[in-house]
Amino acid sequence: VYALWSQNPSGNGSPSGNTGSSGGGTSSNPTPPGSSGLDVATSAGSTTGRPAATISGGTAVVSVSTAMGGEIVKQAVDNGSTYLTITPDGITSGVDKVEVAIPASTAAQIGSRTNASLIISTPLADVAIPNSALYGLSNAGGAVAVTTEKSGNAVTVAVTANGSSITSVDGGITLTVPTSDSAGPGTVAILIHEDGVRETVRKSVAGSGSITIPLDGPATVEIVDNSKPFADVPADSWMADSVAFVSAHELFQGTGEN
Repeated sequence: VYALWSQNPSGNGSPSGNTGSSGGGTSSNPTPPGSSGLDVATSAGSTTGRPAATISGGTAVVSVSTAMGGEIVKQAVDNGSTYLTITPDGITSGVDKVEVAIPASTAAQIGSRTNASLIISTPLADVAIPNSALYGLSNAGGAVAVTTEKSGNAVTVAVTANGSSITSVDGGITLTVPTSDSAGPGTVAILIHEDGVRETVRKSVAGSGSITIPLDGPATVEIVDNSKPFADVPADSWMADSVAFVSAHELFQGTGEN
């Protein structure tokens, strides 16, 4: 059981907007963006917090305060948000590594008081963690940290709980990596295992400007054009894109070398 307290600015002993003694004291009206003094706002079923990033070299470090975490949860509960997004503010183009930490107490409250997924959104990639995983990640205390790092065409995502590395996440994670607008149906994610073995992520799908990659947990992936040419499939064929997709994702291999 969690009680989420907030200061009553009026000082009259009665929480502003409280519906009374029933229902846990949640506000009857949505919190207007910015009314808390924190950069948190809710719209279209999504609550977004924008903590400031501290940049050193090519690394950005972001720490969500307990106060911002509490406000994010409050707005999400009040408005029934489906997604809670942390979008760091102030990340420049030269950054190739971003670490975002949220208090374990905030992760626990998101998991227990909402049905929302947590999305860590940075210029390098978006990392979505399902609601079902958040309470478990919070058990270690301290902070839950998500780190994304880009090197060439490869992106690495790591998750820690109170400083300890997490190897798998309950329900998996979804990694969304920006791609060029020219990325075609043959663009796939290649999972790079610790022993160097490369595995095509068959459920990775490139859309307009990004590729979505379902993963069991933290991993390193490389984004490549895995298209395979076939002598009997001209580039202007009606089925060229479909053939490129299924062959690049290794769902079909063709009948011979060409």
